[in-house]
Amino acid sequence: MTTQVIHTAVRTGLVDALGNDASDAAGIARRMSADESAVLRLLRGLVVLDLATVDADGRFAATPTLRFLRSDEPHSLRDAALFLGGPAYRAWAELSAAVSGGESPFERALGAGLWDYMAANPEEGAAFNGAMRGMSFVVEQSLAGALKVGDAGVVDVGGGHGHLAAALLDRNPAARGTVYDQPHLEPEATAFIACRGLAERCRFVGGSFFDSMPSGGDVYLLKWILHDWHDEDCLTILGRIREAIAASGRLVILERPLPEPAELAHDSASALPAVMPDLQMLAMSGPGAFQERTDAQYEALLGASGFELGERIPLAGAFVSYVSTPT
Repeated sequence: MTTQVIHTAVRTGLVDALGNDASDAAGIARRMSADESAVLRLLRGLVVLDLATVDADGRFAATPTLRFLRSDEPHSLRDAALFLGGPAYRAWAELSAAVSGGESPFERALGAGLWDYMAANPEEGAAFNGAMRGMSFVVEQSLAGALKVGDAGVVDVGGGHGHLAAALLDRNPAARGTVYDQPHLEPEATAFIACRGLAERCRFVGGSFFDSMPSGGDVYLLKWILHDWHDEDCLTILGRIREAIAASGRLVILERPLPEPAELAHDSASALPAVMPDLQMLAMSGPGAFQERTDAQYEALLGASGFELGERIPLAGAFVSYVSTPT
């Protein structure tokens, strides 16, 4: 119910219609061209979730938290609300398909796998991409503040448009960057890199990380890549980096590790940010590629690929940066 109250408030425009000034339900409904009685009932839902306030005269206003769902808010969580209350919500309703039959709940609910569905439904695909971008921002800034790269050559593997590389290059003015991802992303990535004023220090290279890897980099980045793939595929990706990385280079993996089962009994609340996203991934793919892993599992993948784990850096949002070197 909470998910759908938030999703509906965003999707119908109620969040934006609340504005900065208090207003009664009738006025808000007029701005939305919506049913007044339904708007009033939804507003009550926002109040009890501490996302809106109401005064003695029945005038409603947004709380600071709700403003993070506005369309004009920098780094808004609006897209996350649209995706989690839309396609993801429907997939969760079929979670039993993964447990009982090994199926993909997402595919069972929506008739196609995640990537095919997003490609065929641009509006929901944009919400998914926006949700991932919103989640990424805090983690990228956290890593940029914690990892010093000096004048290194940084290769952002599966880097999309280059947001993580840009965050690191902003903090390290002598560093150089390469964003490596699917060739169709080149126009948007090149435009983003130029917009950030990094065209002289950063380039885009198209390709598949299963087939090749830009060589000679000093720092290779893998943000939220390994959790999308089976162990065998992870070993292939890591193997390509091992072939390409400089002898003195560093591999930096960003993931949100799962606690070991025994840890859950001691502090289940602290495990929530990792365990629930792992179940989210189960809903997205079934017991297939998408999965979070424990520290020990990531270390095992690194060891099997010719890397030795060195530093483990805690980041925002229960994420961790694993820094390793080639053996």
